[in-house]
Amino acid sequence: MEPPPTNSTRPRTPVRGIPSRIATLGIALLLGGCTSPWKTNYEGTRMSPLDAGTHVQLEPAEAIDITLAQSGDGWTLLGESSFSQTSSAGDDGLEAFARSIGATRVLWNVGEPITQAYSRTYHAPVTDTTRTTGTVTDASGRQRQVDFTSTTSRWEDRTAEGYEHLYPHAAAFFAPAR
Repeated sequence: MEPPPTNSTRPRTPVRGIPSRIATLGIALLLGGCTSPWKTNYEGTRMSPLDAGTHVQLEPAEAIDITLAQSGDGWTLLGESSFSQTSSAGDDGLEAFARSIGATRVLWNVGEPITQAYSRTYHAPVTDTTRTTGTVTDASGRQRQVDFTSTTSRWEDRTAEGYEHLYPHAAAFFAPAR
């Protein structure tokens, strides 16, 4: 079967190429909105970003050492970042973020997961259906079989309860003392 004639000079896009283009666009939109939780939860100063060739020391540390981190021994504390999430981020994005704030040394830690109970309320649609069957007598005395069905919809608050595992993350960012 021939495609219908068109007055357009624009080349036709084959249907098989459209899904891959939509998928590519979707992935680009999703990745474009990604922000490092290290960055989102950072509190402190920012210095000039480091050059790509500058080495950044990532040092795993105990959580208590990060909590007590201070300037000293040739280092200035720029700031800290801490957060908990349902998966371990490890050091993903940590070096890039440290480089962006001018930190050359990072003490960091991902703790053991903490189990926490949760209760979340959400709004859910509920549909009720009622069916009535039987015999009715009309005004002239005739009997008829009836079958009525009615449906109503409403919204209802529902609560979901469960447990989730949260991984505590912490980091202290340093730059050489001047």
